[in-house]
Amino acid sequence: MAEVIIPFQVSKGVSVTATFITDDDPDGYVWIRRFDDEAQRIALNVAVYDSERWTSQLGPQCEQFLLPEQATLTRVIPVGDAGLTGPN
Repeated sequence: MAEVIIPFQVSKGVSVTATFITDDDPDGYVWIRRFDDEAQRIALNVAVYDSERWTSQLGPQCEQFLLPEQATLTRVIPVGDAGLTGPN
């Protein structure tokens, strides 16, 4: 992730706020991406996941390592002074 996937996403304009591994699961990995709004999230997802490199190379490689039955996508909204609001 840190060597290939995240730099690729960043090159497409995605803001990766943080990445974590879990302390109780060797397969656990968490990453937080940040978008200004829903329109930007959609546009950047298209830029990443519809790109030639993703569809022909990175996507198929990722599928070999993902555990779909354990994957979770959670969309969150920052509140208060979390330091996560405003433009990238």
